[in-house]
This record gives sequence, structure tokens and C-alpha cells, in this order.
Amino acid sequence: MGHVDHSKLCATSPLASISLGNAAVFLIGGLTCDVTPIPILLRSGDVIVISGPACWCAYRGVLHITRRNIATIS
Repeated sequence: MGHVDHSKLCATSPLASISLGNAAVFLIGGLTCDVTPIPILLRSGDVIVISGPACWCAYRGVLHITRRNIATIS
């Protein structure tokens, strides 16, 4: 699942991502692939900021991109 950034830049600066277009399920995990990741639904216009240990040592990635934009979830 996903990847880990081992960049020194990521260790000192937060990572910001802006979602545009289709909704996606983003996963943020732990220090190893054995940790069950937490799914986060990101819709067009959503912003996620990751900092600290989650930025430079946690596995993360996109699990699924929907075929269409999701306006609301019931």
C-alpha cells in the first residue's frame, strides 16, 4: 500500500495536497505496511495537510478513484 517519503525536505516542511476532479479514497497508515491504514474520502476541493512523523515515515497512498464526482454521502 502506498509509499513513504524519505526526503529531508519532508521532515521539516508539511505536505499539502489539493484534490481536484473525481473523489478518491486516500489511505494513511503507520511506520510499516503491517499497520491497518485509515481511509479518508477526499472530494474535489478538499485539502489535506500532513506534517510531523506522518509526513516522513507513514505509508500513504490512494486506494481508489471514483468514476464521477461525489456531491454528498448519506
